[in-house]
Amino acid sequence: VLTLVAFVLSGQSNGAIAEKAVLSGFVLLVVDLFSIAHYYFISRYPGTMVDIRKHLLLLMDVALLTFFVLIFGENGIFLLPLYTVVVMRAGLDFGVPFFYTSLFLTAVSWFILYAYSPYWQTHTDILAAFAIATVLMPLFYLKYIISIHEENTEIGQDLVEVEHDESYDELTGIASRKEF
Repeated sequence: VLTLVAFVLSGQSNGAIAEKAVLSGFVLLVVDLFSIAHYYFISRYPGTMVDIRKHLLLLMDVALLTFFVLIFGENGIFLLPLYTVVVMRAGLDFGVPFFYTSLFLTAVSWFILYAYSPYWQTHTDILAAFAIATVLMPLFYLKYIISIHEENTEIGQDLVEVEHDESYDELTGIASRKEF
């Protein structure tokens, strides 16, 4: 997005790009309002619908990225590497199932780009290269993503055990002073 803004501000773009930038600003404003509502929901109900919220965030990331690539046409090429970032961050932040979900959503978005954008229909070689890179690069790192997620799970379990040991006497099982 910063590259695109720099491109628009540098004077190298025509009026159509500037109009699309205004539309993008409006869309980002709506996303900001959604983010505020989402943050309120998370702070109010932290353990509720966690998997659904994560899937919704992935869907929103990929949908927004696809929208921006569609409306900016040939200038949207600067945004294509962000698909790889979304896929890899989904695996690192949320775990392997969300990694696969993001790969699926990204594949759907590539088909949407091809189906609805005249520019990407005529430049299938660029689209295919980025699609292949978006799939292959994260798959190359999948082993590391899995090991990081497993280590995070183990650390979380260890933390729960330590918190329990801190709150209860090991010999008697009676709650310690901290519990009272």
